Amino acid sequence: MTLGIITKPQEESFIKARNMGLDFLEFTINKGDDDKSFLADLADIQRWIRQYGVAVGSIGRWKAETIHPDGTPVAEELALAYRLIEACETLSCPVYVCGCNYSEELSYFENCQAAIGLFQHLLDHGKKHGVQIATYNCRKGTFVHSPMAWTMIHGYLKDLKIKYDPSHSIYAGTDYLKETDDWGSRFAHVHLKGSLMNQGKRVDDPPAGIDMTDWPAFLSILMTKGYNGGLSIEPHSDIWKGDKLDDGIAITIRYMNSILPKRSKDFSSTIRNSESANLLKTKESSGNLIAKESATVLAANKKTTGNPKNIEAATNLAANKVTTGSPKNIEAATNLAANKVTTGSPKNIESSNKLTASKESLRACV
Repeated sequence: MTLGIITKPQEESFIKARNMGLDFLEFTINKGDDDKSFLADLADIQRWIRQYGVAVGSIGRWKAETIHPDGTPVAEELALAYRLIEACETLSCPVYVCGCNYSEELSYFENCQAAIGLFQHLLDHGKKHGVQIATYNCRKGTFVHSPMAWTMIHGYLKDLKIKYDPSHSIYAGTDYLKETDDWGSRFAHVHLKGSLMNQGKRVDDPPAGIDMTDWPAFLSILMTKGYNGGLSIEPHSDIWKGDKLDDGIAITIRYMNSILPKRSKDFSSTIRNSESANLLKTKESSGNLIAKESATVLAANKKTTGNPKNIEAATNLAANKVTTGSPKNIEAATNLAANKVTTGSPKNIESSNKLTASKESLRACV
């Protein structure tokens, strides 16, 4: 599985995600959002994907009125959905997420027929562009959010997927573990949003990991269904915002990394390379100690493959890069060079001993 976050389609989002060790971003182009600017910025977004090594894992549209009262598709919304599906292809994004509003003038059965017609159009367009179509289980702007609708609509449209968020089921009083067990094989995307209730009332949506969701059980059921897609962090708390926002995100990242198997890298390998990482760290290196340390790692990795002269050069480079920092940074840089050369011939072992001496000298300089 891969770990990402819902955020804005701007360069700063890619930089932040890379620094947090995330795999992808998710963009929601909802009713009222500036869809024209998003579509106009696709070339920039492609460049940021390559530059920062962070993919786009999902694009979606919530709360839109997609059918008229008589059940026919809204032409403008259908055309926009087509363009967003094409944007998914452009950005190598695997899934487009959407919903279908309910018409009070139609019966439930007729609404299901209308939704099937709408989603069939999207599935046909998605197939042309290599993009999966998924419905969301949020209760806003759609009636296709729970097992009864899935049985009718997804039961008929075998290729239609589901974007699932357990918090919506928790607040609706339904069994999210049973829904996952019954329908998890159709999940194409998952949201990580915390939920917290007390005596039947919502308290807050705290960061996933310090909420009431049984995440180990939920993820374990997902794994039994063969799910290997994206897990998208959705910051939604009334408390963990402003100055606390990044702390809340970090809590979820640490928690998920502690319970997940090693995260898979299902996205294009072209966005995960050391050159992209180096570009990011170079941009962030002014005033960012983490970036300085990462630059040291990249430099040392490139320099230590070769003879003792290269080893010595790498040691000097590491020392020069970190002497403006703390003793821990100096020790880390020296250890890096030592770790790279202690495997191999006696000459390398001897070089390692010299590095140890260098390490002590560096400590004395601080």
